[in-house]
Amino acid sequence: MKRTAICTFFCLVTFIVLSSQRSYAQSGDSSRSAQVNQGQMLKELLDEVRQLRLDLSRMNGIAYRAQIVVDRLKLQQEQVNRLTQELNRVNTEISEAQSARPGLKEQIEALEKKWETGLIPDTELKAAKGAMERLNQREQNLVEREPQLTAELNIERGNLEALKMRLDEIEREILTIGKSQEGKEGKKDR
Repeated sequence: MKRTAICTFFCLVTFIVLSSQRSYAQSGDSSRSAQVNQGQMLKELLDEVRQLRLDLSRMNGIAYRAQIVVDRLKLQQEQVNRLTQELNRVNTEISEAQSARPGLKEQIEALEKKWETGLIPDTELKAAKGAMERLNQREQNLVEREPQLTAELNIERGNLEALKMRLDEIEREILTIGKSQEGKEGKKDR
């Protein structure tokens, strides 16, 4: 009986030891699995942080470029506005010169008749003819200046459009970064 009790006790201890080793082995597997999962998760987090840093760096570069383009766009718009105003002023002055010519021409004709009859001195007629010459010269200068201004304005408008296109490209680049981030977040949620 003593022998049976010792044998039973020994078998029970062996059973407990063997079953505990099995549970340790299983818990070791689960802890290794947990360590692998934690390692994988840590790697994914590090990858995410690296990607965020890259995206942030790209966004900062894009923001800097966008600010430069916006500032240049403002300056270019001011240049276009200035040239437009100058062209409008030149066109107005040409119209005024053209509308003043018939009146000045009539005045010169009337002064010539008065001068021929001896009613006015020669200086009044010369002053009126000088005014006509100055008017003609002024109109000629304005007429020559008009196509130059028009060409400059067209160039500056083209530059303005090019800057607007660059700003649109930057906007598309920003949207592309945003969409790629949304795509990455969508994949992780799955």
